[in-house]
Amino acid sequence: MKTQYDSLIFDLDGTLWDTTEAIVVAWNNVLERNKINFKKIDSSDIKKVTGMQHDECVKTIFRALDKKKQSLIIKETMIEDNLIIKKNGGRLYSGVIEGLRLLNQHYKMYIVSNCQKGYIEIFLNLYKLNDIFLDFECWGNTKKSKSDNIDMVKNRNQLQNPLYIGDTNGDMTAANKANVKFYQLTYGFGDKIDEAISFPTFTDLVKNLIPN
Repeated sequence: MKTQYDSLIFDLDGTLWDTTEAIVVAWNNVLERNKINFKKIDSSDIKKVTGMQHDECVKTIFRALDKKKQSLIIKETMIEDNLIIKKNGGRLYSGVIEGLRLLNQHYKMYIVSNCQKGYIEIFLNLYKLNDIFLDFECWGNTKKSKSDNIDMVKNRNQLQNPLYIGDTNGDMTAANKANVKFYQLTYGFGDKIDEAISFPTFTDLVKNLIPN
């Protein structure tokens, strides 16, 4: 069976890895360092906003704080997140590394995420994946929406029929807006989407996408 897609564009958080625990440490470091009176951040706080643009994550969690403090937290957590994740890493989902290398034998591959600048590079460097992803884009580089960034990667790489792979309804909405097909991995941060083609594991996704 010949696949209908010429390329794959991946979301990162909830799709390839989970950095929740590192982000909890980073955000509490920022609060403590700046003596901001707020409850201690835990993993449930982070999971509720994962997938949003970084600034929207902060504004949502810290909506009770004034805008000046929110702006400070946005600025400092972008830096602190990267420092802690570079040191502690994240939790890769089962089958991701092997699956990515298998898929790369058949597809051109890319990443589009709502993360801050430098975050994707840390992922690629930690797991030595620079050789398989041809391009990537994120909110931190462009300050644009995920749909705009998907469109940007599609256009500058002249992709004819890419597939976007993510884990949330927001990912599907962004893909639809960019006129790109969408598959969901249901182990991530989003609820299962009835209207999406979905897979419970990365290995199941790979089996579907590698042509016979």
